[in-house]
Amino acid sequence: VYTLSKTSFSCANLGENTVTLTVRDAAGNQSTCNATVTVQDNSIPVLTGKATTNTSNVNADAGLCYYIIKGSEFDPTPTDNCSVASMSYTVTGATTLSGTGSLSGKQLNQGANVISWTAQDASGNVSNLFSFTKTVVDNQAPAITLAGNQFRGTTSGCNYTVVGTEFDPVVADNCISGTVTVEYKINAGVWTAGTSVAGLSLPKGINTILWRTSDG
Repeated sequence: VYTLSKTSFSCANLGENTVTLTVRDAAGNQSTCNATVTVQDNSIPVLTGKATTNTSNVNADAGLCYYIIKGSEFDPTPTDNCSVASMSYTVTGATTLSGTGSLSGKQLNQGANVISWTAQDASGNVSNLFSFTKTVVDNQAPAITLAGNQFRGTTSGCNYTVVGTEFDPVVADNCISGTVTVEYKINAGVWTAGTSVAGLSLPKGINTILWRTSDG
């Protein structure tokens, strides 16, 4: 009969293992020899997505033109038959990033951001690429601040000529790199593109100046 000192191996036995073979005859005589069994991990890690690791749009954070990643929302879940040693990511497109670990706290700029992940185990096996796109969109209207109601005396006949920026709005937008259009309308007039009514002549009486703005 013969016996082996070890017949099954796991991830705990990666590398060289000495196995002893013992042979014994009916009279009880026996001899032994040793063999080296090398255990290798050839299985790649697997990355599994979740509800938030898909291709979709996200709104820019309030008052900002970018999105700050919250916790592990854009991190896939790694599994491996032995153990995962590291996770690596790259972001291309509107944002350029690369690193290991989690994307938590990283900034994604306005536009399409392609996020790619790989995982590596302790044996150096690398997972298949796991990719998705997050497009950061600006859903915030520009803010417009007006001068408020004003009283003026006529300066030319029965009219008042607007001086400088006295009736002009202050316009702010979270995405300052975008194109912001400003228009005004006086009383029942038509909308006119412009950021100032300086030099315009207003007739005697109540004049309502309406402003509107858009960032496209």
